Amino acid sequence: MKPSIGRQVADEMKRRGTGPRMWARARNFHWRTVNEVLHHDLGGKRGGPRTDAIFAALIKDGYIDVNHEFIKPIENAV
Repeated sequence: MKPSIGRQVADEMKRRGTGPRMWARARNFHWRTVNEVLHHDLGGKRGGPRTDAIFAALIKDGYIDVNHEFIKPIENAV
């Protein structure tokens, strides 16, 4: 994941009422690992089971798609 996409994901987490730290804690990830994935391209440099699990959780929560691209939220969805 590119750092620019990670920044968008972090901003969207804050918009939804949580930040990367709280999101990580709620899903039993270490906040530093989530920070490295979002902002420093850890998953692109070296993968692993934890980064794969973080990506899977981000996909499940609707932040990114399977190609690790940001999913723009639909404003005022009913």
